[in-house]
Amino acid sequence: MKKNPLLLIGLVLCVGTLPTARMFAQGNLTPPGPPGPTMKTLDQIEPRTPISSLPFTITNSGSYYLTTNLSGANGVLILANSVTLDLNGFALIGATNSGNGVAGGVNNITIRNGTVRNWGAHGVNLTNSSNCRFADLRVANNGLAGIVAGNGSLIESCTADSNTGDGIVASAGCVVKNCAAAGNGGNGIYCNADGSVIDCTAVGNQGDGVRTLSASRVSGCLARGSGGHGFNGSFRSQFAGCTAQNNTGRGFSGGNGSSFQECQASFNTAGGIITDDNSQLTDCKALSNSSDGIRAGANSTVSGASANGNQGGGINAGAGSSVLSSVSAANAGPGILIPGSGQVVKSKAQSNTQTGITAGDGSAISDCSSQNNGGDGILVGSECKVTGNLCHANTSVVFSSGIHAAGAKNLIRDNTVTSNDRGIRLDGDHNVVIQNLLGNNSLSYFIAPATEQIRGPAISAPNDPIASTNPWSNFEL
Repeated sequence: MKKNPLLLIGLVLCVGTLPTARMFAQGNLTPPGPPGPTMKTLDQIEPRTPISSLPFTITNSGSYYLTTNLSGANGVLILANSVTLDLNGFALIGATNSGNGVAGGVNNITIRNGTVRNWGAHGVNLTNSSNCRFADLRVANNGLAGIVAGNGSLIESCTADSNTGDGIVASAGCVVKNCAAAGNGGNGIYCNADGSVIDCTAVGNQGDGVRTLSASRVSGCLARGSGGHGFNGSFRSQFAGCTAQNNTGRGFSGGNGSSFQECQASFNTAGGIITDDNSQLTDCKALSNSSDGIRAGANSTVSGASANGNQGGGINAGAGSSVLSSVSAANAGPGILIPGSGQVVKSKAQSNTQTGITAGDGSAISDCSSQNNGGDGILVGSECKVTGNLCHANTSVVFSSGIHAAGAKNLIRDNTVTSNDRGIRLDGDHNVVIQNLLGNNSLSYFIAPATEQIRGPAISAPNDPIASTNPWSNFEL
């Protein structure tokens, strides 16, 4: 095959035009030495000091961890701020006549992940420390409290069991969250002022289940089988979504200005929910307690509550209080009781052993239903307003009345009073009785002798159309 001379010349020219740099080597490809480590060590990431024997004193800030279960007469003493003690899943175990498992009076301490048990004093005692964190600890069978935390600390996911004193003690401003306290000789959880107890359980403690001081908040908690109260709060305590069952004391005990929202108390010996003056109870339930279901002090508000099957009264609120849209049924005492200057509105009292609704002087009862009670349907003192109520089938061996005005100058208007022993009973002077419907009572009126009343005329027979034009007439059918 003949070669084309023009093609050969073109190839030579193309090669001659290539960049000269590509014709040289790119450097030495042999590495200067063996490869070195590129990852950081654990000590570089988090320098930690092992603890392998007791007693052990921490004098420098930093992170410390247990290498095994440790036992001794003295535990770990923390003398430096900003320390993390990781029990690493192991246990600190107190010997005979031992002191504290962990102790210190410094700040910003974290203790986590392990067990502290059988110490002669506290399991963990940082009462004079602040801004500390306790997490995933199990403290049991210690001679005093399980955990004692200083101000502003966080205690979460811890269990305190069978300690001689309180299970968990939290100082002012602490948060106790997702913890359990059972079988402790004192309170299950004790929280000082301005603290929070959230989603905790306290069962079988000899003191109160959960005890808080002023302005503390407790939510989503259960207290059962306490030797004292289930929940015991002082001034302006707040309880929300909590349950108290089978406690020897009260289910809930609140101080002045306390609030209770969606709380339930059942089978408690000394009452369901008992609180002082100026308290607020919303959508709460008190069931089958051995004393009163709900008892609030003066100037309180009980709204949306139910009190059923209690051995005392159902709802007992102090002077100047309001009971709104509530139900009180099958209680051994009065259904709803206010001593004076209060109001009961849109509420129901049914099948209580004693009076359905009782209100003292200057009170108002309106739009309520009181039925099948063993005493009067509604009992008032003097200068009360009783309007728009249904009083039905209230009977007893002492002749219960649908409405009983024990005093004078009451307005009894626009009520339906049926099937009672007595329809309306008037003991004092100058009661105004107008526009009521009375039917099927054994006796429509029982009026004390020598008293003066103001009653609208009676329309006693079916009459269509109504013959009387007096707007104040009462219907007696």
